[in-house]
Amino acid sequence: MKKYENKEQNDETYLRHIKINRYFIEFIQDNSSYKVFWPRVKKVKRDNELIFVQTSDNDFIIFPIRAVSSIEEFNQLYQFMSTQIKHHITQP
Repeated sequence: MKKYENKEQNDETYLRHIKINRYFIEFIQDNSSYKVFWPRVKKVKRDNELIFVQTSDNDFIIFPIRAVSSIEEFNQLYQFMSTQIKHHITQP
């Protein structure tokens, strides 16, 4: 990851913006955007430096700890995602 760190931080076409709210996760890059609504999220897992979000079609969204400013914010992000998944569970 260190190899691409400078490009990720300074190349405007490479930068990705992420919006997370109570309804969806949205990725915005250059001229495209991709939304994942919470009912489509199956589960969220966390290891030391990554949060893995699995969607219903088995895609994964990975959030590295470096995407946020502190470990506290990383923990809050994980807790928020876990809460949203529980809140949006669709009953069969």
